[in-house]
Amino acid sequence: LKNRRNKEALDNSLKLSKKHPTSVPVIQLLSKVYITMGDYQSAIKEYSKLVNSEPSNATTLKTLGSMYLKNNEPQNAIYTYQKILEFAPQDFETHYKIGNAYFEKNDFTGAIKNYEKALKLNPSFFQALYNLGNTFLSLKKFDKSVELFKKCLIVNPNHKDVLGNLGVALLEIGEI
Repeated sequence: LKNRRNKEALDNSLKLSKKHPTSVPVIQLLSKVYITMGDYQSAIKEYSKLVNSEPSNATTLKTLGSMYLKNNEPQNAIYTYQKILEFAPQDFETHYKIGNAYFEKNDFTGAIKNYEKALKLNPSFFQALYNLGNTFLSLKKFDKSVELFKKCLIVNPNHKDVLGNLGVALLEIGEI
């Protein structure tokens, strides 16, 4: 993979998979090859094996959820992430990831709810704050997005995307 010889990497990973079909590192490697090749459906199929063998492994579930998002399956991502909340309801990162999946579905109410839950659990979680600001920007609730982007700048004062989006929101409310 490092040498961009994806076909060889796939062939070798498939050979390893035949010899060691339940090996976690082999399944992870094969999934990584599929992801590199843009074959998210095959990566999901492989990673689902890990979830079946370790249904309470948050790392595995988060990775599978991310694959669903890359494969444009936000509802499956939400379902997968919600499994984590069954045993780790205070996992702020999972609430954030669910928010991202809702955003991908253009369900801004679901996105806001989950970003706010992530921020309640971790008030200085920059990415949740930033994405919440972007959600309000998408909803054309510019005053709220300005407020959130200003909070972002407290956490990360030189973030160029925050500065750009803050500029857009300020322009929209007439604060040139």
